[in-house]
Amino acid sequence: MRLIIQGEIGLDSMEIENYENQGYEMSGSRHKGLTQMHLKKQAQVYSIEENRALQIFNYESKLKKEHKIIEEMQNLLQVKKKNF
Repeated sequence: MRLIIQGEIGLDSMEIENYENQGYEMSGSRHKGLTQMHLKKQAQVYSIEENRALQIFNYESKLKKEHKIIEEMQNLLQVKKKNF
């Protein structure tokens, strides 16, 4: 269990390091860790949104390809009907 010291304003870096070496967790360090965690979670959300956008793009591309093939088949059938 780490004890948390709040309000380390006024302490110099050597004093802060000394407290941290004794096992205390400075509130500034805790906030830095929380900020890193939030950034990591935010990156995960963005990657999920990017992945979803990529899936939608791939799905739409597949639909366009299928529609093009269907059009070509319909045109081929019309040509065959005219020649028959």
